[in-house]
Amino acid sequence: MTGRQEALRAVHVEVVSFGVDQYDALCYEIRRDFLSAKTTPDEYALALSGVLEGAPGAVCHSTSWRYEVDAVVLTYGATPTSLTGLGLGLVEPSVVCSTDPLRPSPDGLHSPHVVAHAARHLADLASRDPTVARVSAQRPRLWVALQQAAVQMPVAPHAQAHNLARLPTPSGFPAAE
Repeated sequence: MTGRQEALRAVHVEVVSFGVDQYDALCYEIRRDFLSAKTTPDEYALALSGVLEGAPGAVCHSTSWRYEVDAVVLTYGATPTSLTGLGLGLVEPSVVCSTDPLRPSPDGLHSPHVVAHAARHLADLASRDPTVARVSAQRPRLWVALQQAAVQMPVAPHAQAHNLARLPTPSGFPAAE
């Protein structure tokens, strides 16, 4: 193999699709697949997301990337979705950060952190990006839930983030340990 061939890795597209339940609590589903050479990451994320183009409040936006063994994962946040499996609630969300300013990949990163980061990123876009702000106004329940989750979300190294993220569930009781 040449040096260039050795450097090539698989690329995965991961989409966190957000919705709200009957109590206006933020829910999500994650879908992930290999990126094919026949499409762009944006187009594939849109296809995976369940977002219908032209739907009120429709957004599909890249939120992060990370390296995993033999793959680069491109993460997108999407809303609203036509998917029906949005059964996972965002319980005790926290964004983890690295303790090393020269190596930004945090230790102990797992799916709930990626979901929390995607929610926070979309909420930030709704307040800073004029295009996202315009469409977010079309789905106020969903975007208010994203904003509320983001406001309460701690950012810290892994162990500290978990300790800080003791948020009430929609029922008002703390999540079970």
